[in-house]
Amino acid sequence: MNLFEQFEVHDSLNPKLWTEENKLRDDVKIKLIEIIEQFESTCDIPSNMIDAHIVGSNASYNYTRYSDIDVHIISNFDLLDAPKEIVQLAFNAVKSKFNSDYDISIHGVDVELYVEDVRSGAVSNGVYSLYQDTWIKFPKKLSDIPQPDISDELPIWKSKFSAAIESN
Repeated sequence: MNLFEQFEVHDSLNPKLWTEENKLRDDVKIKLIEIIEQFESTCDIPSNMIDAHIVGSNASYNYTRYSDIDVHIISNFDLLDAPKEIVQLAFNAVKSKFNSDYDISIHGVDVELYVEDVRSGAVSNGVYSLYQDTWIKFPKKLSDIPQPDISDELPIWKSKFSAAIESN
């Protein structure tokens, strides 16, 4: 299966997670908070959590049956007495172990946890605050995103790619 076979665009958000009013379903919110609390109870590093954000395809219109729920625990790394890079590496190791040790899913959709510094900011079409229970960035439908005109640039890049291939 190639990338294009996995890409889907929907007219509504994933109904397993979102209401028709584009609010997170209460049962999903409760379960996600339980998962975060379980993660924090198994983590030896204080997360100094500020919020948790749902991002990725399940916070947008391009989810598929393979899409997971990406939950980013927003933390203030400055409150830990260690370089931010080391803190991120430590959190990555803890979350990887947690994600593999616990079979966490909601309505058949896997949950993937991440911990990120408050200054990082995940790039996503949609960002939903779990604890504020509101959209920080409401997702745009693909049809609402202006498509750039690349017709003038395309021949130039085709020529460059052909030259690169020919030169090995």
